[in-house]
Amino acid sequence: MLNDAARAVPFINPNVPISSRRQCWSPDFRYAGNLNVTKTGRGCQEWNLSFPHVPKYQPVDLGIGHNFCRNPDADKNGPWCYTIDPDVRFEYCSIPLCDENGEPPLKEEDCFAGKIGEYNSKSGRSRLNKTVTGLDCQRWDARKPHRPKSAPEKTTNNFCSDHDGDAGGAWCYTTDPDVRWEYCAVEYNCDE
Repeated sequence: MLNDAARAVPFINPNVPISSRRQCWSPDFRYAGNLNVTKTGRGCQEWNLSFPHVPKYQPVDLGIGHNFCRNPDADKNGPWCYTIDPDVRFEYCSIPLCDENGEPPLKEEDCFAGKIGEYNSKSGRSRLNKTVTGLDCQRWDARKPHRPKSAPEKTTNNFCSDHDGDAGGAWCYTTDPDVRWEYCAVEYNCDE
């Protein structure tokens, strides 16, 4: 059963396009996208399951049976989910706050003609240094706020890198102490 706080936030605001509700969140409407991992990369537990955590809150769209990030308690920090990690009950998701018009924030994107694993070798200062949610990348040779476990060969920069061949593409550690790393908006195999 939903509590009063969950009912207080409308699921649909007619002034906000459906496409925005799937890309960002706002206190004025519910996020309705398909992201199902937390800021730290933990998978989300299905909302209708009681393992490994018994849910205190459930989203209004529970009927479709999913594990997408939601904000059923109108948390001021935005969408979150119960995790599949038995030691971590819940975490917030990396979903950007919409701007004052209910639109997703502008993303820095890069069209790169190469394949995953080659972006790191792109020359010059034309590589991205912000994540898909707009967080600044931490310098690779920095130890705060995050101590890198993996780094490209050249570390005296804060460019997004795909040095490890991660199937998700280029990424970086962020300068946000609460968000260890995020992917960058690099489109591969496209014409520059």
